[in-house]
Amino acid sequence: VDQLLPLLPEDDPYCGSFLFFSQTILPQLEKYRQDLEKMYNPNLGRPSVDPVRMLGLTMLQYMEGVPDRQAESNCKCDLRYKLALDLSLDKGLCDYSSLSRFRKNLSEAGLVDIGFSAVLKAMDEAGYLHGKTKTQRTDSTHVLGVVKVMSDLECAREALRLALEALDKQVTGKRPELWDVLWERYIE
Repeated sequence: VDQLLPLLPEDDPYCGSFLFFSQTILPQLEKYRQDLEKMYNPNLGRPSVDPVRMLGLTMLQYMEGVPDRQAESNCKCDLRYKLALDLSLDKGLCDYSSLSRFRKNLSEAGLVDIGFSAVLKAMDEAGYLHGKTKTQRTDSTHVLGVVKVMSDLECAREALRLALEALDKQVTGKRPELWDVLWERYIE
């Protein structure tokens, strides 16, 4: 955190929410590390990515409304994400494909509410929730659902990109008017 703060613009109020995430939400998520680590078998498959930070990234991804590839890119290039997830400057967190597997593991382990509960508790401890307000929704499956839809949309975009590249090699001569718009949107 101390490395990153001098690099971020002081006049950007948006950076404050990432700092709040780092100082308030991430420590609350850390309390659930043992539960999250139970999703992985240390003797099978590839090594797991830090599940606490993966859960944090999933939450940031939902808050920002970004698909898996963009979330991966943000972890590598966006100092605010590095600040929020307490990542070093020279490292990202994971490959984008790990995010969908992580969400699947969360669902299969029955831990979909763990992140939402942690955030509610952190917000309450920080004084942002008051006891006399309406009851908070305790079901966070909609969070994972929204992120999954974004991931599905990303798959559709990738399919269009691959189809356009394949057609570009096959089609000679005059192209339809829409071609340039599609090419700009999905290839460039």
